[in-house]
Amino acid sequence: MRYALNMANVPLCTYGGELDPQLAASTMMVEEAKQLEVPVKLLIGPKTEHRFHPDSQKEFMAFHREKSQAGRLPFPGAKSIRFVTYTLKYNRCEWLTIEELEEQYEQTVVEGGLDNSGTLLLETRNVAALQLNRDIADDVEIDDQKFPLRTAADNLLPGVYFRKEKGKWQALSYQESVDFSKNTEIHKRHNLQGPIDDAFMEPFVCVKGSGTPWVGEQQAWADWTLARFEREFDKWLRGKVPVITDKQVTEDHIADKNLILFGDPGSNSVLSKVIKGLPIEWTKTGLEVNGKKYDTTTHGVCLIYPNPLNPSRYIVINSGHTMHDKDFLASNAWLFPKLGDIAVIKFAKDPKAGFSETTVWADLFDNDWTFSDEKK
Repeated sequence: MRYALNMANVPLCTYGGELDPQLAASTMMVEEAKQLEVPVKLLIGPKTEHRFHPDSQKEFMAFHREKSQAGRLPFPGAKSIRFVTYTLKYNRCEWLTIEELEEQYEQTVVEGGLDNSGTLLLETRNVAALQLNRDIADDVEIDDQKFPLRTAADNLLPGVYFRKEKGKWQALSYQESVDFSKNTEIHKRHNLQGPIDDAFMEPFVCVKGSGTPWVGEQQAWADWTLARFEREFDKWLRGKVPVITDKQVTEDHIADKNLILFGDPGSNSVLSKVIKGLPIEWTKTGLEVNGKKYDTTTHGVCLIYPNPLNPSRYIVINSGHTMHDKDFLASNAWLFPKLGDIAVIKFAKDPKAGFSETTVWADLFDNDWTFSDEKK
């Protein structure tokens, strides 16, 4: 199913030249959609390579002109949806918001719509919590459990929250909804779900240490890592990475930006402040990650985590993007996260490249930003 099911929610026309190897991208999409009974229009340019055939282009543009002129349906919009995602980064469709997943990066599906009586009928898979616009229907059935929708939570919120516990759905009261939205238990949520690279999709600032490092080798690697990020960001993404020192961090930075911390708790005072709130042990004598100890003269940790100083934003330690020059040179298909939420990196001086790196271990945090028993 992957993401093909989402094509049920919007008119789609795809094109490829008959002689273009990339035509396979369109035909695979159409075949996948056909198995899901999702209509997709396919245009093939006769005897054409990687370009638009003039006749196909006219038909393609006519399709989009017709759909754009018709516009979106007025609220509440679609009376039914078929929505699939694998991450809370992309968690919204029409009047539905998936708030939490049972398992990260597993197929997550919500399908359904209004029946003849006006009740909203939904079936879910891998959803731990969701939010529905209250005005879509008077009542809702989620996985055969029925609840009032329009009058839920004392009619005081535009969206109604539902949470699954021990396999059963519960509608949250007004106060429970307010508490849920504050995410005081620090669950993975939209824009707070990782992986490391997600920190760079919102405003961020890199913070380098100005103090005395615990371990010189660790600091040298961290400095090189920051320099690499600055160079690659400038070259491939055409922008300057914002960099400040730990002494320049303000309350506004903490409130509004993801903090990308470079160094160790000796050199970086911000890292020193947050280290006790992170799921690792880092002292002058070594580093412990998920129960295993590492020598900080040869090993470092890269991670993303809710900032203990402001849990609605991220902190990242000793990492920029986890994709590098070779990935940008290969193709856009290689521009995806490489390390998950946390990784231990073995580093060594390299006369040609500055440092060589080997990923010793990498993993994801669970929905509670912790290591599960299975991971230990």
